Amino acid sequence: MKKIDHKGPAVYQLTNPDTEEFYIGASSHIEKRTIEHIAELSKNKHRNKKLQESFNNSNVLALTVFPVETAEMAFSIEKELIKENKTNGKCLNIRGAFEPAMLNRKLSEEQKQKMSERLKEEFRTGKRVSFFKGKKKTEEEKEKQSQTRKDMFANGYINPFTGKTHTEENKQKQSSLAKKQWQDPAFREERTAEGIERFQSEEFRKKHSEATKQGLANDEIRAKMSESAKERMSTPDARKRMSEKMTAQMQDPEAREIARQGAIKQWQDPEMRKNLTNKIKAFQDAPQQKEKMRQIASKRMQDPEAREIARQGAIKQWQDPEMRKNLSQQKKELWKNKEFRDKCSKPTTINGVTYPSVNEAVKSLGISKATYYRNQKKEKV
Repeated sequence: MKKIDHKGPAVYQLTNPDTEEFYIGASSHIEKRTIEHIAELSKNKHRNKKLQESFNNSNVLALTVFPVETAEMAFSIEKELIKENKTNGKCLNIRGAFEPAMLNRKLSEEQKQKMSERLKEEFRTGKRVSFFKGKKKTEEEKEKQSQTRKDMFANGYINPFTGKTHTEENKQKQSSLAKKQWQDPAFREERTAEGIERFQSEEFRKKHSEATKQGLANDEIRAKMSESAKERMSTPDARKRMSEKMTAQMQDPEAREIARQGAIKQWQDPEMRKNLTNKIKAFQDAPQQKEKMRQIASKRMQDPEAREIARQGAIKQWQDPEMRKNLSQQKKELWKNKEFRDKCSKPTTINGVTYPSVNEAVKSLGISKATYYRNQKKEKV
């Protein structure tokens, strides 16, 4: 490993060419930091025992330097790179950027639990504050950092994990850690608040929407998301939690209006309308689903308040000229179907009286077609 001439801030990587192990670092004065690494490794006194052991085995480390404009930018990029590569089995960093050093110490489960509870309490009470809390990068800073990373890759930087995959053991560890974190109410509340704050930005929502559409265009990704959703909702407890969450959200008039506007926007897309219509038809055509939906609707309409809400909704819909036009068009399309016309024109008998058609029957009796068909079903039963 040779010394370098660059003296400003930079992100660097030390790589063992024999084992492909690597160490990621950042410094406001890269030349000075490189000299420190050389001195410590040469004397077998480096604080990072993993890096020292790797150097002792090969006696050589390749140094790659990526200069940046500011020290803050260097440390921010270092943190991201360590986070991306921490669990891939090749990264020699013992700790992440700005994290407390715990070199060569093994804690018992009891010690870990005590430390976890103490840190949670300190963050809850405000005694301990995250280094980045309250700090927000300007758009200019974000753009510079983004451009710097692009330049790094353009100049030959290759993520050490490129072309590799996590082992099943690593995947299981990460999954267990994530599940354990989400069991903590404080953690869930914090992450939820962060998500809500991000979605208040129109720019973020637009980017998120585009990324989602791009992902859903891939059949493999769609299939994975579908399987994941089915697995999550496979237990009654999970379905109950989701139902309670949605019910609570919809009690907020503002949330209902946001959902309504989103549905209207989606429905304005012809491709989306076509896909949703096909899915709904396929779903409703299943005999089991038909009966289930009938029971749900029947039970709901026994509630006077639900009936009034449905009535007001229908009135509001009918006041919309576009909605009336669509319904009229649907009715015309329906009447083009000969089987439907024959069904409606077929003579029918009600209470011993025969009428030339269903239309004549409902007109004479002063009832709706829905009531007629409902009565017919009851008679068959």
